[in-house]
Amino acid sequence: MKMFNMTSETILFVLVSYLISCILAIIFPFGIIFLPFSIYIISPILSLRFAVISFTALVNNQYTLIGLAHKVDTYSFQIAYIAGFLFYFVVFVLFSKVLRPKLSKSLLFLIILFTISFIKSFPNFSRAAIIFFNVMGGFLSLFLILNSSLKKKGKYYLEILLKDFFALTIIITFLSILVVIIDLPFNLWFLKFHAKYLDLYRGEHNNFLMNIANAYITSVGPIENWIRYTPLLNDPIRSAYWYLYILYFIYFYIRPNIQNLFPKLLMLFISLSFLLVCLSKGALSLLVYTMLFAFLFKRGMYKISLLLFLVILLFSIVLSTVIKSSAAIHVMGLLLPFKQNLDLRYFIGNKLALAGNMGRIPGESWIEAVERGAESLVGTYMYSVGLVGVLLYLKIHWNTIKLKLKERKYPLAALLTGSLIITFLQEGHYNIMQVFPLLMVSLLLDFKRRSYESDYGIYKTPNTKIIC
Repeated sequence: MKMFNMTSETILFVLVSYLISCILAIIFPFGIIFLPFSIYIISPILSLRFAVISFTALVNNQYTLIGLAHKVDTYSFQIAYIAGFLFYFVVFVLFSKVLRPKLSKSLLFLIILFTISFIKSFPNFSRAAIIFFNVMGGFLSLFLILNSSLKKKGKYYLEILLKDFFALTIIITFLSILVVIIDLPFNLWFLKFHAKYLDLYRGEHNNFLMNIANAYITSVGPIENWIRYTPLLNDPIRSAYWYLYILYFIYFYIRPNIQNLFPKLLMLFISLSFLLVCLSKGALSLLVYTMLFAFLFKRGMYKISLLLFLVILLFSIVLSTVIKSSAAIHVMGLLLPFKQNLDLRYFIGNKLALAGNMGRIPGESWIEAVERGAESLVGTYMYSVGLVGVLLYLKIHWNTIKLKLKERKYPLAALLTGSLIITFLQEGHYNIMQVFPLLMVSLLLDFKRRSYESDYGIYKTPNTKIIC
């Protein structure tokens, strides 16, 4: 691969950092915070690299680490808070050393609405802060990054991050294969182990079917009780999105630079296979959407793309309503916040502390949380920042997609378009635990060196074709 110059040292650094992060998470979890912060004083790029790898290791092994540490209650939430710190540490280093952010008026006004919603949450500021940083912070970070320019040494940092992220995809793929090899002969021991601690973490306490937590059971058409198998030691939804973004990264970023056909086909096949067995309807839908839009954008078929966007969105909502499945709750989470009383709150929002799934009050019925946008990010925004906030949310997407189309970054524009559709019926798409691989892939797709245009095969200049 002529552009990556991947070395064994890079893979070794990523693997050792990954293992160190897992070990620290078991014996001294706050060391994961201490290390990148200390290293930053000496070498910001090294601290950024370690934080990216640590976050990936922590999130993708969260429930297994909880089990190995034999701690469930306070430790479970410590892991979540540490992961949150790492996420924002990565964002901080990116903006302090790599990127020069440009705050658009739409993004600024949306932040103002969030601030008003936060103030309304008095005295529940702590809950409001958790919801903001977990649910909204991922979206704001992603779109700030995508509307930024590179600083002087930004290209140098991103070249290193690119190699690390590619090494991460190789390591995650290898570990996933290893888990499958061990798991299948032993009656899904790994899956049952971390599924148990996911169940306890969510407070469901022994809500099992077939000796597996219900989070790992789904229905596929007429077939009920289908196991969502995930070789990543994670929950099946997050795992599916990791495999999706790995596949997307390989196809649009790595593929044009590998001359040998076998390794790229093998990596694509493995990623797609693992994505399929996770049985995440959202991740599989996003894969189809992005490939369709990338195909249309590449050929300049923008009006057809807009029509397809509207058709897919309407079809998804109608289908989820008609088919009796868990998808119906997502439609309710989208539509019910739009049926609240038509007063000032309808336009500028309610209390942030009560928005969405994380705003659910102990003891209340699930329908009350759904009325406040649970299971739909657009519904959550409608409740927390009102109709004005939802329109700003859509406008930020629209403006960024138009910008990336103008820059001829078609795979990235397609990924953002598909993501927008997903957020109508999924609340966690921009959650910081789930958005991270999307953020990394988007960052790398967006800020490639122009000198590598012919190598990357995604940008195009006049009189050249896109590889897609």
